[in-house]
Amino acid sequence: MLIMKKALFLVLFAILFCWSCTRKQEESKSDTSAKINTISVIIDDQLWNGEVGDSIRNKFASPVIGLPQEEPLFTINQYPVKLLEGFVTKTRNSIVIKKEAKNSFEIVENEFATPQNVFHISGKTAASILELIEQHAPTIIDKIRQTEIKENQRIIDTSRIETKKINGNSILIYTSKRI
Repeated sequence: MLIMKKALFLVLFAILFCWSCTRKQEESKSDTSAKINTISVIIDDQLWNGEVGDSIRNKFASPVIGLPQEEPLFTINQYPVKLLEGFVTKTRNSIVIKKEAKNSFEIVENEFATPQNVFHISGKTAASILELIEQHAPTIIDKIRQTEIKENQRIIDTSRIETKKINGNSILIYTSKRI
């Protein structure tokens, strides 16, 4: 009987310990901090100043058609790969481009913060990276747009005035002018 109680205690303790560890990992991710419609591109300067950078700028910073003034689809900030830590990990939308032995494209949600999209593109050559960008640009744009719409809605929801707090008998009007 005593052995069963000890075993039950150890099992419950192990479950509680595992649950608290997974919960702490979920809570440890901080919120993103970036302007709306901004993409951080983490790429070596050599690739950024060549065809790969031109392709990224053409796909993601092209002018939006139909606006009275020319505005880019997204604002792009470029950072070298060595800065893939610190504040760069807190951006909502990041594209990480590297030359590696394997051609791959991967979307990772909430990798460093929440809500976050990190698009990993790697290729053996600049041509293979260009091909992956060409192939996956529509998917990347759609995913970023969805995330930005949700973030805009969240900002609007948190900035609303609670109408229950406004009393019909005593409404205060604030103006910037002094009377």
